Amino acid sequence: MAFFRNAAATAVIALVTATSSSKRGLCVIPPRDNPHHAEDNAIWTTTSGSRSRLKWYYNYKSTPTEGYQDMAGFEFVPMFWGAPEGGFTGDTPFLDSVRHQVKSGSNITHVLGFNEPDGPFQYGASNIPAQVAAKEWKRQMEPLKEQGIKLGAPAVTGTLDGAMWLQDFFFYCNGTCNPDFLPLHFYGSFEAMASKIGEMTVAYPKLPIWVTEWGYSHQDLPTTQHAFNESIRMFDDWSNITRYSYFGAFRSDTSNVGPNSAMLTEKGELTDIGSCYLGGSRTNKIPHSSWAEHLRVKEKTIRLGALFALVGVLGDW
Repeated sequence: MAFFRNAAATAVIALVTATSSSKRGLCVIPPRDNPHHAEDNAIWTTTSGSRSRLKWYYNYKSTPTEGYQDMAGFEFVPMFWGAPEGGFTGDTPFLDSVRHQVKSGSNITHVLGFNEPDGPFQYGASNIPAQVAAKEWKRQMEPLKEQGIKLGAPAVTGTLDGAMWLQDFFFYCNGTCNPDFLPLHFYGSFEAMASKIGEMTVAYPKLPIWVTEWGYSHQDLPTTQHAFNESIRMFDDWSNITRYSYFGAFRSDTSNVGPNSAMLTEKGELTDIGSCYLGGSRTNKIPHSSWAEHLRVKEKTIRLGALFALVGVLGDW
């Protein structure tokens, strides 16, 4: 088994190239989803070369991440994550927060719209009806244009449901929502993602694209690294893609998209993908999932085996 892992890593890592890009950003995972949040956050700004590679970040919130405030050349992009089912009752918390930060001297140039409003809460999505989203956009996003801030459209999932939700959103906006760019999320193969980006470019030709979450989830290591490498090349080459951030700034044993997508091993060391994303060389650190997950899978297998055996016994009886 050890030989297989090392051989696979050697064969694949050559595909991963260390490049620099003014488009590259960081998707910071909130503390509730990352038990090593504070410890790991330092990695992205202290690793040699990382500060020249990462130009911006977002954290699913309207306020900056602790420790990242006022870092020169590391732009914070606030996000209007979601809204109650019926919308806010008169309050404008996101608008007020951004305006307060700007008044206090923060250089906010862009903001992001709703996080996967077409998806359910259990997968980390904001699950907002398109009609409610349109209402809140008009109240809390559109006024920021008056301050010269550029607005990101709602970041839908890379599915047919996401595309349909976005159509409904603009229908309810009735011409009064005017985003400046289109964020996208995608977790399939490189070929499928390229096709989806092409479709969205045709559907919204006036909107530059930000890929604010992407990866090829739950794949083996060679497949994951190859998709990562090809994606980076495409994002850097396509002029219509103006910013991107990889979904993997966490440890492999806490990853909900599979251990091989993670930028850190279970010990908090940079994987090959993590090091490449920061502009470094390969580390040969192989990510693993948690032992707890292995035990859960093993326990489930044992239970299923016992159940099938019982069914067989009852059948014979």
